[in-house]
Amino acid sequence: HYMLVCANAAVLAAGRTLRDCGALPDAANTVELTAAVVENPLLAELQREHDTLLHNIRESELAELRCLSRPPPAVALCMMALGLAVRLDVRLPRSATREQQLEAYWAAAKERLLPIPCFAEVLRKFDRDAEARQTAAILGPLLAEGAMSPESMLRVSSACHKICMWL
Repeated sequence: HYMLVCANAAVLAAGRTLRDCGALPDAANTVELTAAVVENPLLAELQREHDTLLHNIRESELAELRCLSRPPPAVALCMMALGLAVRLDVRLPRSATREQQLEAYWAAAKERLLPIPCFAEVLRKFDRDAEARQTAAILGPLLAEGAMSPESMLRVSSACHKICMWL
């Protein structure tokens, strides 16, 4: 969502919207537009807010997620998106169903991302700009799903809401 907002701000400054430019729903185009953004105060503020989102997740919010044995589908989807964004190593057969993908990413995220020291380390090491085009192409379809909207996610989990906003 951050990449889409950032790119939309750039084209709005030019008097057009992403839809006018034909940039939606193709998330890869937003990377090109974001790269073309000239530094401005609005985008700098957005960047600061984006950078603090995950750092504002409370330990109790992560503990709540770790306690789930079978998470709601939206939580599993959020963990899959986070896992894909941070390149979490999850081995899946090519023929894995969506349900199998969600289960595998949930198990991996619960074990390797949600423990407090691990979560902080993932954030510290994450370089959002590295391979941005590939990340946008992978996450674009997931972020376009209604369940991944920040508003929908807020009804399910405050931690997932913040993760969704960060993505």
